[in-house]
Amino acid sequence: MKNNVERRIHSRKEYKAKERPRLKIGKMTFEVVDISERGLKFINNKKINVEGWVTGTLIFFDRRSIDIDGIVIRKRDNEVRLHLVGPIDL
Repeated sequence: MKNNVERRIHSRKEYKAKERPRLKIGKMTFEVVDISERGLKFINNKKINVEGWVTGTLIFFDRRSIDIDGIVIRKRDNEVRLHLVGPIDL
């Protein structure tokens, strides 16, 4: 039986589909599902191979933007998780 103890250090903010921030990497834009102080998860339904170090811009619904740097730590189905080099002040 698995233990359902929360192992995350930072809490996550999940976004509804119509309010999701966008992550712009180069010319491509992806929907962000959730964000924590040190990570984020985005949808890669474009089937673009995203791996290794990633540099991009996180654009929020209210048009605020934050430049991010991170490394891909997990890819599953069409979701990609990044661990960020620096924290995001949510």
